[in-house]
Amino acid sequence: MTMSLNKERPRPEIIAQMVAAGERIHELTHTHRTEEWLSLAEEWLSLDLTMHQMHVLLLLGREGEANMARLAQLLGVKLPTITGLVDRLVERGLVRREESLHDRRLVLARLTDTGQAMMDRLSEAGRLWLERILKRVSIEDLETMAHALEILRQAVESEYGLADRGAEWSAGTDSISRVTGARVI
Repeated sequence: MTMSLNKERPRPEIIAQMVAAGERIHELTHTHRTEEWLSLAEEWLSLDLTMHQMHVLLLLGREGEANMARLAQLLGVKLPTITGLVDRLVERGLVRREESLHDRRLVLARLTDTGQAMMDRLSEAGRLWLERILKRVSIEDLETMAHALEILRQAVESEYGLADRGAEWSAGTDSISRVTGARVI
């Protein structure tokens, strides 16, 4: 599976090849779903959530907690809209509201145990899928991919003015290696 590297190709051609490969991967992953992925999707669909509500759950899963203004900012919606979205998620038992310990005027939203369990199942399904795919890749190609992704991570951080975050991210990967026994570069 190792591809030869031709340093003579123009940058736009290489980028176009990468974009095409990414689009093909996206197409394949949406066409060939595993049973556990479909089961999880059915669970999500049975909740009858809107895309905005799903985004709120994903954001809270990532952020841990957020006040209404922050959620509205992240989703690009007005404060009354986010309040309604959170109200419906509270009614479904997926999100709870709490007063901030530091400022009682702030109301924070966070996932309930049920909401967190759902996010954990979604994350686990994605991780298991990726593990199955990566088992088909040679160790040499895995090293190349890991190195390429590290370069991409650094470029993205640089683009968004986060170039000094690399050490913080690397420290976070220690937990990955403890859990999986994998070496993270």
